[in-house]
Order: sequence, then C-alpha cells, then structure tokens
Amino acid sequence: MIREKELLAIVKRVRGKITPESETGWNERRSIDEVIEQLNREVMALEGGDVNMLQLFNLYFAPTGFFQELAMANGWSDDYMQLSTKWDELYSQR
Repeated sequence: MIREKELLAIVKRVRGKITPESETGWNERRSIDEVIEQLNREVMALEGGDVNMLQLFNLYFAPTGFFQELAMANGWSDDYMQLSTKWDELYSQR
C-alpha cells in the first residue's frame, strides 16, 4: 500500500505539469482538454483503490510513452526522466 501511495504521488506530479497550455503535437486528434480529462479520471480511479491503473500508468512511463512524449513536447524532459526513474524503481518493488 505504501508503494501505491508513492506511485500515485509521482503520477500527480506529472499530471500537475500538464496544463491547458500544454502541447499535444504527437496526437493531433485529441485536445489537451481531453488529455487532462482522461488523466483526471485515471488518477481518480487509482485514488479510489483501482490498483490495475498502475499497469496503465506504467505504460505511460515507458520509453516513448505518453508521459515522455508530453514532456518532450512541453520542455520538461529532465523532470520527466527523474520522475520516470523513481517510478521504475518503486514499480519494480511493488
């Protein structure tokens, strides 16, 4: 349970970096508002105890995944790399 809370905290930090001004150039079919809405639903599901969401977020943290693409498009790649490294460490210990 402790690991899940730490993983949730990392996801929330990433979510906090995604703003209505963020670019989604890699996926022109989805607006940033749709991305934010989806992430909010997924974070709420994880907060509500749906640990299956961890698998989804693990895919988002994968190299060239959802979060890395957002980070690269919006100038926070260095922060992403630190968060992703911590995510990988914690996820492997759960």
